[in-house]
Amino acid sequence: MHLSINMTGPSVPGIYQSKWRLCTPKGDYFGDPMWAIVTVVEEGTIALTQQLSHFNELGATPPPTVTHNPFLSHRSHTDHKQDTTPPGNGDPK
Repeated sequence: MHLSINMTGPSVPGIYQSKWRLCTPKGDYFGDPMWAIVTVVEEGTIALTQQLSHFNELGATPPPTVTHNPFLSHRSHTDHKQDTTPPGNGDPK
């Protein structure tokens, strides 16, 4: 079951709570109580707007980032030629 309701937040800062419960058309309560606890701060609208603007990014794969490897030469690996002469064997005497 999906239940949605529209609520208007209080304009005065503070902590507000309410408890809801479903009932039959005859007025018999059923199910677990549902709580709504809202904290209203001075600039709550701005903070909520900023949070909701990033809501679609939740669960998304982060974009790839390029990091600099300080141990990697700036030259391409294909340009690098390794010396195959063992140390001490090619030195003139």
